[in-house]
Formats: sequence, structure tokens, C-alpha cells
Amino acid sequence: EGRKYGLPKKGRPTFLNAWIHNGRTRNGKRAMLGSDDAVKMFREWGVWCDSMAPAWRKQARVDWGATEWKQLQQPGQNGLLSLVAILSWWRSYCAGNGEVGLATWKEEEKEVKLMMMDLLRYIRKEKI
Repeated sequence: EGRKYGLPKKGRPTFLNAWIHNGRTRNGKRAMLGSDDAVKMFREWGVWCDSMAPAWRKQARVDWGATEWKQLQQPGQNGLLSLVAILSWWRSYCAGNGEVGLATWKEEEKEVKLMMMDLLRYIRKEKI
């Protein structure tokens, strides 16, 4: 939306927007999700991630190894840190709430890890 770099703002989880707007902190304390925040963020996370996924990825969530990751090669002030921050809040929420949502978190954490590794391979290959 007018920016040359960075992950898309459209559809970005509300909690993430607030964290960025507040200078990536909440009065010097770690951002913590309440139950209402968590449910909303989990839903928004899925929509946002799906909106960024390459076409080949939307067709098969387990089919890794494609070579086109240009849409996620977006150096920006927040960049992929946004994904890591959300996973961190999500995990902390699970730990403080009897591991509610942990199985889904594990799936999403694995997806992000695989995406980042594949993106790194893509960037290295592109520079050769």
C-alpha cells in the first residue's frame, strides 16, 4: 500500500499492528495476549499468511521446494520478525493457558520455519 518493501499491511493481525504502532513494545513489557486477543489473532494470522503465500503453496500446504519466493523477499523494518513475534506471543499464550492451541501453534511454527529455510535457499540461489 504505497510502500516499496515489507510484508503486506492489508490483513495484518490487529495485535501485530498495535505492537508495531507502539514501537514494538508495550510500556517496556513483553506483549501478552488475552483470550479475546488470542482468538482474534489466530484467525487473522491464517488469513494474512494465506494472502502472502505463493500460488503453488496455496494448492498444497505440504509441497515444499518451489523456487519462487519473491513476494516474501521483502526487507522492511519489521519483515519476517512480524511472523516470529506472532509465534512467540502465541506460544506464550499456550503456555499460560494449559497448552490450549499448542497443536496448531506447532503446525504453524513448522510452516514458518520451513518457509524461512526455503526463502533463504531461494535468496542464495538467486544471487549465484
